[in-house]
Amino acid sequence: RRMMMPRAGGWLWGVLGAVCLAQEIAGVGEIPLSHNTESIQQGDHHLVSLEVHFMSLCKQCQIHMAAIHDDVIHGALEASEADAGILPRLNLTIDYYGEIGDDGTCESAANGTEHGPDMCVTDRYHLCAQHSGQPQSRWFNFVHCMWMNIDVLKCGNNGHCDSREEFAVALNLVYPMCAKLTGIDPTSLRDCASGMKGRQLQKDSYTRTKRRSSYGMFPAFVDNHHVRNADIFWRESPDQLHYGRSLLNAICHVYSQKLIQIQRRNNDAELLLLPQACRNQTFNNEN
Repeated sequence: RRMMMPRAGGWLWGVLGAVCLAQEIAGVGEIPLSHNTESIQQGDHHLVSLEVHFMSLCKQCQIHMAAIHDDVIHGALEASEADAGILPRLNLTIDYYGEIGDDGTCESAANGTEHGPDMCVTDRYHLCAQHSGQPQSRWFNFVHCMWMNIDVLKCGNNGHCDSREEFAVALNLVYPMCAKLTGIDPTSLRDCASGMKGRQLQKDSYTRTKRRSSYGMFPAFVDNHHVRNADIFWRESPDQLHYGRSLLNAICHVYSQKLIQIQRRNNDAELLLLPQACRNQTFNNEN
């Protein structure tokens, strides 16, 4: 599936990472995104923001989420989440597509749409997990679990379950399982998703996605810069490998630039190593 360099011991990858960063400091290598070093001045100066916009019952989005999980956070499935070292350096946010009806609910606006009112509910479960105060790894793995089970949540259909009753049965199978697997309290999650907090999170999320509408469907942003051509085949033939590699390359590039700026500002002679998942990345101008 992937053309990779032969695996080697950790010491060799450390040297390669140092060489790669040294080349960047010397001005060798191309830059895929515009410089954005403003956030270096903030408290979380090592963090790179990744913002994506999805639909919680969308099959293409399921593939995109698999790419973020496998190819970004797990370093192309070459490492554990901890060893890859990407997630601790990310400020990840996911926002959703939807409308709010005249009665203030998503459900009234979603009648007759591809995924129907069921997706209004799954959106809220995703958002309530994301904004629950849980560590990023927990809420991300919860929404990843929900996406990996959308066939159950759609009762085997392409769009949605045939009835709201069938959907309720499916939801009550999936979300408690995902919550238990990721250490999130399912009762708190349900209370948020069925209450005013969940509806407000939903409204705010839809608003943020609308502001990005000029970038097309399912855009991704790294440190507020659009990652271009990450999913150019999204509808006909989503390319998980291309999407994941595009995001990882952009994240690693921006993170390397942050380290360079920190090193220059601190006049630090010691090279700061890139996380493991970044050490075989070649930065280019494709994004």
